[in-house]
Amino acid sequence: MRIGKKKWLILIMAFILLAGTAIYYAPHYLACADKPTRSDAIIVFEGDIARKKEAYELRKEGYAGYLIIPSSHLVLTPPSSPRWVVDTSKENAVIMGYQHFPRFYEHTHVEVLRAKRMMDALGLKSAIMVSSPYHMKRIRMISEKVFGEQARSFAYVPTRYEAVPGGLRKVNQVDWGFVIREYLKICWFGLYSLFVG
Repeated sequence: MRIGKKKWLILIMAFILLAGTAIYYAPHYLACADKPTRSDAIIVFEGDIARKKEAYELRKEGYAGYLIIPSSHLVLTPPSSPRWVVDTSKENAVIMGYQHFPRFYEHTHVEVLRAKRMMDALGLKSAIMVSSPYHMKRIRMISEKVFGEQARSFAYVPTRYEAVPGGLRKVNQVDWGFVIREYLKICWFGLYSLFVG
Protein backbone atom coordinates (compact mmCIF):
# COMPACT_ATOMS: atom_id res chain seq x y z
CA MET A 1 0.00 0.00 0.00
CA ARG A 2 1.51 3.30 -1.13
CA ILE A 3 0.97 6.55 0.70
CA GLY A 4 0.39 9.53 -1.55
CA LYS A 5 2.24 12.85 -1.30
CA LYS A 6 -0.77 14.57 0.26
CA LYS A 7 -1.02 11.94 3.03
CA TRP A 8 2.75 12.19 3.67
CA LEU A 9 2.42 15.94 4.01
CA ILE A 10 -0.46 15.52 6.49
CA LEU A 11 1.58 12.98 8.53
CA ILE A 12 4.63 15.27 8.59
CA MET A 13 2.49 18.26 9.64
CA ALA A 14 0.82 16.19 12.38
CA PHE A 15 4.23 15.04 13.65
CA ILE A 16 5.57 18.61 13.69
CA LEU A 17 2.46 19.78 15.56
CA LEU A 18 2.76 16.99 18.13
CA ALA A 19 6.51 17.53 18.57
CA GLY A 20 6.04 21.28 18.92
CA THR A 21 3.28 20.80 21.52
CA ALA A 22 5.44 18.32 23.46
CA ILE A 23 8.42 20.70 23.46
CA TYR A 24 6.23 23.64 24.50
CA TYR A 25 4.74 21.80 27.50
CA ALA A 26 7.85 19.78 28.47
CA PRO A 27 9.18 22.16 31.16
CA HIS A 28 5.76 22.79 32.73
CA TYR A 29 4.86 19.09 32.89
CA LEU A 30 7.85 18.50 35.17
CA ALA A 31 7.09 21.38 37.53
CA CYS A 32 4.18 19.94 39.51
CA ALA A 33 3.58 21.69 42.83
CA ASP A 34 1.29 21.26 45.84
CA LYS A 35 0.58 23.67 48.63
CA PRO A 36 2.36 22.63 51.81
CA THR A 37 0.20 20.91 54.42
CA ARG A 38 0.88 20.04 58.05
CA SER A 39 2.90 16.81 57.97
CA ASP A 40 5.05 14.59 60.15
CA ALA A 41 8.26 15.35 58.25
CA ILE A 42 9.91 17.47 55.60
CA ILE A 43 12.12 15.47 53.25
CA VAL A 44 14.72 17.51 51.37
CA PHE A 45 16.51 16.02 48.38
CA GLU A 46 20.19 16.46 47.63
CA GLY A 47 21.03 19.50 45.55
CA ASP A 48 21.73 23.19 45.81
CA ILE A 49 21.18 25.42 48.82
CA ALA A 50 17.76 26.63 47.56
CA ARG A 51 16.25 23.23 48.45
CA LYS A 52 17.56 23.28 52.01
CA LYS A 53 16.50 26.90 52.40
CA GLU A 54 12.94 25.95 51.42
CA ALA A 55 12.94 23.03 53.86
CA TYR A 56 14.13 25.26 56.71
CA GLU A 57 11.48 27.86 55.86
CA LEU A 58 8.72 25.24 55.88
CA ARG A 59 10.10 23.89 59.16
CA LYS A 60 10.13 27.40 60.63
CA GLU A 61 6.56 27.97 59.44
CA GLY A 62 5.48 24.93 61.49
CA TYR A 63 4.60 22.51 58.70
CA ALA A 64 6.49 19.56 60.26
CA GLY A 65 8.47 18.56 63.31
CA TYR A 66 11.07 16.36 61.64
CA LEU A 67 13.50 17.27 58.86
CA ILE A 68 14.83 14.30 56.91
CA ILE A 69 17.90 14.49 54.68
CA PRO A 70 18.09 11.03 53.07
CA SER A 71 21.38 11.61 51.21
CA SER A 72 23.09 12.23 54.58
CA HIS A 73 21.10 9.60 56.51
CA LEU A 74 20.13 12.39 58.86
CA VAL A 75 16.93 13.23 60.72
CA LEU A 76 16.72 16.44 62.69
CA THR A 77 14.32 15.84 65.53
CA PRO A 78 11.71 18.40 66.63
CA PRO A 79 13.42 21.16 68.63
CA SER A 80 12.38 21.64 72.24
CA SER A 81 12.52 25.43 71.95
CA PRO A 82 10.49 27.61 69.55
CA ARG A 83 13.55 28.83 67.69
CA TRP A 84 15.12 26.77 64.92
CA VAL A 85 18.76 25.75 65.28
CA VAL A 86 20.44 23.57 62.69
CA ASP A 87 22.34 21.13 64.87
CA THR A 88 23.92 18.00 63.42
CA SER A 89 25.27 16.79 66.77
CA LYS A 90 24.33 13.31 67.94
CA GLU A 91 22.08 14.79 70.64
CA ASN A 92 19.76 16.38 68.06
CA ALA A 93 20.06 13.92 65.19
CA VAL A 94 19.41 10.29 64.39
CA ILE A 95 22.07 8.89 62.06
CA MET A 96 20.80 6.02 59.93
CA GLY A 97 23.19 3.33 58.73
CA TYR A 98 24.25 3.13 55.09
CA GLN A 99 22.01 0.98 52.89
CA HIS A 100 23.10 -0.83 49.74
CA PHE A 101 20.96 -0.62 46.61
CA PRO A 102 21.46 -1.98 43.09
CA ARG A 103 23.86 0.13 41.00
CA PHE A 104 21.33 0.79 38.26
CA TYR A 105 18.92 2.52 40.66
CA GLU A 106 18.52 6.18 39.83
CA HIS A 107 19.93 8.42 42.62
CA THR A 108 16.59 10.00 43.56
CA HIS A 109 15.07 6.51 43.81
CA VAL A 110 17.73 5.61 46.39
CA GLU A 111 16.96 8.80 48.34
CA VAL A 112 13.23 7.95 48.40
CA LEU A 113 14.00 4.38 49.57
CA ARG A 114 16.20 5.77 52.35
CA ALA A 115 13.50 8.29 53.30
CA LYS A 116 10.97 5.46 53.59
CA ARG A 117 13.25 3.44 55.87
CA MET A 118 13.90 6.49 58.02
CA MET A 119 10.20 7.39 58.24
CA ASP A 120 9.28 3.79 59.07
CA ALA A 121 11.91 3.69 61.83
CA LEU A 122 10.41 6.85 63.36
CA GLY A 123 6.76 5.88 62.79
CA LEU A 124 6.10 8.88 60.52
CA LYS A 125 3.22 8.71 58.03
CA SER A 126 3.04 12.01 56.11
CA ALA A 127 5.67 14.20 54.48
CA ILE A 128 6.42 17.27 52.43
CA MET A 129 8.88 16.44 49.65
CA VAL A 130 11.14 19.41 48.83
CA SER A 131 13.35 19.83 45.78
CA SER A 132 13.83 21.95 42.65
CA PRO A 133 10.80 22.67 40.43
CA TYR A 134 11.93 20.48 37.51
CA HIS A 135 12.64 17.61 39.92
CA MET A 136 9.15 17.32 41.40
CA LYS A 137 7.41 15.13 38.81
CA ARG A 138 10.07 12.42 39.11
CA ILE A 139 9.97 12.57 42.92
CA ARG A 140 6.19 12.12 42.82
CA MET A 141 6.46 9.13 40.46
CA ILE A 142 9.15 7.44 42.53
CA SER A 143 7.38 8.15 45.85
CA GLU A 144 4.14 6.64 44.56
CA LYS A 145 6.07 3.52 43.56
CA VAL A 146 8.01 3.23 46.85
CA PHE A 147 5.38 4.37 49.39
CA GLY A 148 2.24 3.12 47.60
CA GLU A 149 -0.99 4.37 49.23
CA GLN A 150 0.98 6.25 51.88
CA ALA A 151 2.17 8.68 49.16
CA ARG A 152 -1.38 10.11 49.06
CA SER A 153 -0.57 11.88 52.32
CA PHE A 154 2.49 13.61 50.79
CA ALA A 155 2.78 17.14 49.44
CA TYR A 156 5.30 17.89 46.68
CA VAL A 157 6.61 21.40 47.24
CA PRO A 158 9.28 22.90 44.97
CA THR A 159 11.59 25.51 46.43
CA ARG A 160 10.27 29.04 46.16
CA TYR A 161 13.84 30.22 45.55
CA GLU A 162 13.96 28.73 42.03
CA ALA A 163 11.33 30.06 39.63
CA VAL A 164 9.92 28.10 36.72
CA PRO A 165 10.01 30.27 33.58
CA GLY A 166 6.59 31.63 32.67
CA GLY A 167 6.77 30.91 28.95
CA LEU A 168 8.74 28.84 26.47
CA ARG A 169 10.78 31.85 25.32
CA LYS A 170 12.03 32.39 28.87
CA VAL A 171 13.38 28.84 29.21
CA ASN A 172 17.13 29.30 28.85
CA GLN A 173 19.81 26.82 27.79
CA VAL A 174 20.53 25.76 31.37
CA ASP A 175 16.83 25.06 32.00
CA TRP A 176 16.62 22.99 28.83
CA GLY A 177 19.59 20.97 30.10
CA PHE A 178 17.68 20.21 33.31
CA VAL A 179 14.50 19.39 31.39
CA ILE A 180 16.24 16.97 29.02
CA ARG A 181 18.09 15.25 31.88
CA GLU A 182 14.87 14.91 33.86
CA TYR A 183 13.07 13.25 30.96
CA LEU A 184 15.98 10.85 30.45
CA LYS A 185 15.94 9.97 34.16
CA ILE A 186 12.15 9.51 34.11
CA CYS A 187 12.50 7.16 31.13
CA TRP A 188 15.30 5.23 32.87
CA PHE A 189 13.25 4.89 36.08
CA GLY A 190 10.16 3.88 34.09
CA LEU A 191 12.15 1.22 32.27
CA TYR A 192 13.88 -0.50 35.18
CA SER A 193 10.97 -0.06 37.61
CA LEU A 194 8.99 -2.50 35.45
CA PHE A 195 11.34 -5.24 36.63
CA VAL A 196 11.85 -4.35 40.33
CA GLY A 197 9.38 -4.44 43.21
